[in-house]
Amino acid sequence: MFQPNQITKNLVHEIILTYFEQDIFYQQIITFRMTDLMIELMREYHQNHQKENQKLIEHNNISSILSYIRNNYSGVSLQSIAKQFGYSQNYLSRMIKQQTGKTFVELLQQIRLDYAADYLTKTNLTLDKINEMIGYNDASYLNKIFQKKFGISPHQYRIDRLKK
Repeated sequence: MFQPNQITKNLVHEIILTYFEQDIFYQQIITFRMTDLMIELMREYHQNHQKENQKLIEHNNISSILSYIRNNYSGVSLQSIAKQFGYSQNYLSRMIKQQTGKTFVELLQQIRLDYAADYLTKTNLTLDKINEMIGYNDASYLNKIFQKKFGISPHQYRIDRLKK
């Protein structure tokens, strides 16, 4: 239940030594050391509990942030998300990287490309319209990054999916 730190190890060691040495007032000393040990264990538990709560809060927040990005992918920015959730841009950027393994730009690009692929498969929208809907201004950029991710052009992706 506890990961003993050096203080708790030392207290347990002192209690054991005091018991075996049985010097004068050894029982009182053991009682005091046991009290110290219990206080130290409670302090350690409280600190670990706070860390776990912070992780849960961050996990819930990152879930909300990712959901927000997915719902607002076409016009979202790191600055707008930071403002929405009350974080600094640097902290938010680190949190996203830590929780997802991707930078904000990489994550947003992945979401946009997934939506583009979905639009290509499920609609007859033009590439220019899809480009506009997912938040890119340059169709050639979309073509380039789409090809990098999927290995084929958006046009070929649509044709391949229609055949299936």
